[in-house]
Amino acid sequence: MDRDQLLTLYRNMLLARGIDRIEQELTSRGEAFFHLSGAGHEGTAVLADHLTSEDWLHCHYRDRALLVARGLSPRTFFDTLLCNEFSPGSGRRMSAFFNDPELHIMSMVTPTGNNALQAVGAAAAIKQADNTPLVYCGVGDGTTQQGEWLEAVGEAVRSQLPVLFMVQDNKWAISTTTNGKTFYSLPEGKQATEFFGMPIHYINGTDVVTAHQQIGTVVQEIRTTSKPALIVFQVKLDEGRATVIALAGIRSGFHLPQQRIHLLRFQDATGTHRTVTGHRCRHMFEFFLQPVGRVPFGNFIGKIEDKALTIGFSQQRRGSTDSDSSGSECFQFKAEPGKFVCMFGKSGHVLLGQ
Repeated sequence: MDRDQLLTLYRNMLLARGIDRIEQELTSRGEAFFHLSGAGHEGTAVLADHLTSEDWLHCHYRDRALLVARGLSPRTFFDTLLCNEFSPGSGRRMSAFFNDPELHIMSMVTPTGNNALQAVGAAAAIKQADNTPLVYCGVGDGTTQQGEWLEAVGEAVRSQLPVLFMVQDNKWAISTTTNGKTFYSLPEGKQATEFFGMPIHYINGTDVVTAHQQIGTVVQEIRTTSKPALIVFQVKLDEGRATVIALAGIRSGFHLPQQRIHLLRFQDATGTHRTVTGHRCRHMFEFFLQPVGRVPFGNFIGKIEDKALTIGFSQQRRGSTDSDSSGSECFQFKAEPGKFVCMFGKSGHVLLGQ
């Protein structure tokens, strides 16, 4: 890489991290409902140098630096976060998922793994093109255990389709560690060297200079052969920040980021996201929580105990370690048995538990 390439890469990575920080702040203040971080995955931006305007991207939700490098504007990130009318989905879809037809960014999917099948379909449509385009498919390591992804890889190999499958391995699938639980995990701690006949290219995503060269070689091979390729991009999730969705701790509690408890009753969120987080969402929460005895909505009086809580996002508070134990990435608390506890964090978030 020359100096200009390094500076451009650094700018894109730094810009993506800055967008993450602002989005986290907006979410913590209650101005946004939902935030997914790409912190630690910024190395994916190295792929942009090896793509052409004819290539298609079906991105992972942590591909934020790659999206920046592709040309997605910061304004688009914030419009999408706020679900306003200027966002790609005109406010009708969950934030953190993007699309841009002009940049050949396909509409990102909410059910992880679905994008693999769609990416393979797109590759079948463009395979005969003279300019040898390819389709990028980004997924997380946890997603690779899903049937949709396995089916997509199998079809890409059988039909010899120009798909770049990039597995972003950060050792986590939401709040569960993936050590020893991926398709490339073999007995006795060994790693697979091929899958469906495709060589597995293990690339250190924290060494962007070396990764840039290695990815360039893989991409060139796809263009030459029109065959799929598989990369396991090894990254480290930034565990010091809120990196997952707010619903991660449902086994021990439920996080309602846009609701407030006032005078022992629910008060709807105000501002931009009232339509997203108000009456309709409350009924959705009731539907999921009542069957498991979490919170008998409408029957708070005499059963709610106010309790101060500082909700921290540090590694210590979240208990995020590289062990095989699973748990909420965001919150850990123990409520008094038989009582409903209402906890208020610094950000104004509400946590309920039984």
